[in-house]
Amino acid sequence: MRVFWNASFPNDLIEAARLDGAGELRIFWYLGMPLMQSGLVTVALLSFVGAWNNFFLPLIVLSNDDLYPLTLGLNIWNSVINAAGGGKPSYHLIALGSLISVLPLIAAFILLGKYWRGGLTAGATN
Repeated sequence: MRVFWNASFPNDLIEAARLDGAGELRIFWYLGMPLMQSGLVTVALLSFVGAWNNFFLPLIVLSNDDLYPLTLGLNIWNSVINAAGGGKPSYHLIALGSLISVLPLIAAFILLGKYWRGGLTAGATN
């Protein structure tokens, strides 16, 4: 975020806001935050995807099977189906579970995609 801040928020803009009488908090909130919106959305989405797809940490930390996330639940579901089916894999059920587990990620990317597009064109004024 620091590198993105330095690249997207020029010092001339900060100096112009100070000359106009804006304080540091006002510069940050009204100038910095709109310019940083695409970077913040990117970090939020990457953090959400990392937490959503986390497999090893819940396996180690959680002892109750009811609290497992979808990724770990799919693995357990696959092992139960294999054991109950005589070792025959049931790929269509696992694929369906994987599709259901990916739907929140797709929805997040679709809903927050407009902030990426807005951030990409924020400094493209003539």
